[in-house]
Amino acid sequence: MERRALFAFFGLAAIGGARSAKAQSSGARRTGRFEVYRDCSGGWRWRYISSNGRIIAESSEPYVNRKECEDGLRLVRNAADAPVNNIGDFCKDDVLENAGEGD
Repeated sequence: MERRALFAFFGLAAIGGARSAKAQSSGARRTGRFEVYRDCSGGWRWRYISSNGRIIAESSEPYVNRKECEDGLRLVRNAADAPVNNIGDFCKDDVLENAGEGD
């Protein structure tokens, strides 16, 4: 199954690792963070936690191993410049039926 992300709505390009010492000392606003973890069924998942501690995005299904999970997360992080398509009103079934159209 091809793993595509629809998370361009938040600025993933600005998300990184540790902040610089200058940013820390100036009181600059902290960005969120990604987490990779093992779920209750033994699968690997990722999630993005905003600076206020809320989960903003997460993998839709478990990965078999950590490397695949990290590869999927890398795809999401690299999709920050992906176009945002306005698809209007929808229900979950509509999205699943039309997945891949316009690619």
